[in-house]
Amino acid sequence: MKKNMRFPALFLVGATFATSAMASTCKDLPTASELKKALQVVVPIDTVDLKTGVSQNPMANGGVGAPEWLAMVDSSGVVCAVVHSLPNGTDVTTQMGLIHRPFAAQVAATANSYSRAGIGVSTANLYLHAANSPGFDAEINSGAAGAYNFGINPYDGNPDTWGTPKDPYVGKRVGGANFQAGGLPLYNNKHVKVGAIGVSGDFRCTDHVVAWKVREMLRDGAYTATNNPFGLSSNHTDAMIQDIDPKTGKSASGFGYPVCLINNPTNDNDADAIEGN
Repeated sequence: MKKNMRFPALFLVGATFATSAMASTCKDLPTASELKKALQVVVPIDTVDLKTGVSQNPMANGGVGAPEWLAMVDSSGVVCAVVHSLPNGTDVTTQMGLIHRPFAAQVAATANSYSRAGIGVSTANLYLHAANSPGFDAEINSGAAGAYNFGINPYDGNPDTWGTPKDPYVGKRVGGANFQAGGLPLYNNKHVKVGAIGVSGDFRCTDHVVAWKVREMLRDGAYTATNNPFGLSSNHTDAMIQDIDPKTGKSASGFGYPVCLINNPTNDNDADAIEGN
């Protein structure tokens, strides 16, 4: 890990409001079915007891193996798709944490807004801009400064459409910002930012790992982390940096994220998505 990293001013907060898509480039990105297929490979549906919501394989990605929401935005922040890891037709109002659906869209929008030509950042890299103390409260609260300002009603529309191609978020932009882990930018093989994905539903370290693994799978690696022109981790990607001293709350790099307290992802399951664990 490189210590005392210094970078020029990187981050501009983009204005994000609920609006209809004006010039969406969603057609150039993976489809909802592609996203769902990849998500279900990373978070297998056959390991979850739909009556209890408990996974039989919680260590696969760290966390507790909870079902996940995934949202994708284009480079302008328009929501292109919202999916979940459970089977089509599942009653999400009883089987999933509903707050994680808007969080998924919001971390995708945040990663997209803060990434640009020359550098891609994950929402995990932005955590210390909003909070400086590790602990379980970060997992409970999930949203940092401004995270609840969605700009749209997060529970609008018929719940039967949530996580389907008719999800009310599709074609709109989500407001606010969320600096919890789970949002990753998408860069093509020409190192051009084309959008972002966001995952939410489990512990935030796990959300990041799941998003990372999904991104690596999409279109046979079309948006792999190596496409990132530059990143804040020591390998110049947008990997989570777990270098926060639990005693002082200080990050050696300045861009650290706290260790999740339950089944923190390990080198065996993090797909190189986390440093320092």
